[in-house]
Amino acid sequence: MTFPAVPQTLSEDSMSGFVALQGLQITGNGQVPAGSLPQSLLQLSGLVTLQLQTTGFGPLPDNAFDALKSLQWLTLAGNSNLGQTLPSSITELPLTSLIVNGQNLEMNLATLLSPTASFATTLQMLDLSVNALSSSFPSSLAAFTSLVDINLSSNDLTSLPPTLPTSLRVLDLHMNTALKGTLPSQVCTMGLQSCNFKETAVTTSGSCGVCQFGST
Repeated sequence: MTFPAVPQTLSEDSMSGFVALQGLQITGNGQVPAGSLPQSLLQLSGLVTLQLQTTGFGPLPDNAFDALKSLQWLTLAGNSNLGQTLPSSITELPLTSLIVNGQNLEMNLATLLSPTASFATTLQMLDLSVNALSSSFPSSLAAFTSLVDINLSSNDLTSLPPTLPTSLRVLDLHMNTALKGTLPSQVCTMGLQSCNFKETAVTTSGSCGVCQFGST
């Protein structure tokens, strides 16, 4: 459902007749739909894809994803009222794609990227761009052995990741203006197809493959 064809709020039982639903996209105008996500939506155990974009929904409860055990593609974009952290239950999902941008996230990356997360071996796309992340990269990032694309651009990161998964092909950390350090040489030789460190203070000791540095 897409604005303007969305209600002001969704009632608690508004999704109760869609138990077999596998994909759901709700796009608002930044203010509607408002209120809380209905419990009937959070009980759609067969849901594979969920996209919430520019809605006015309030913060998600910590157990929001407890019943969504089939969810593989989750997109939360431009939902300014959803809160600055993600529910801990997100780590129980078998995600292949996690896109959360324009949400002003301030959570600790180590909490999200736990090596015991259900998506540690399934996640392929991680996009947390345009947020307020400032925590350090956890060493557990290397345990995400299917990860192909990382986009953490336009955040407040200050330090480089200690290790990266060897599966990685796209790395975008541009517009982290406080990010500094010398890029390890192994990053330059790991087979990246795209690598962006523009608008950061990151340097390299020599040529570094496809990686881009400096100002735009």
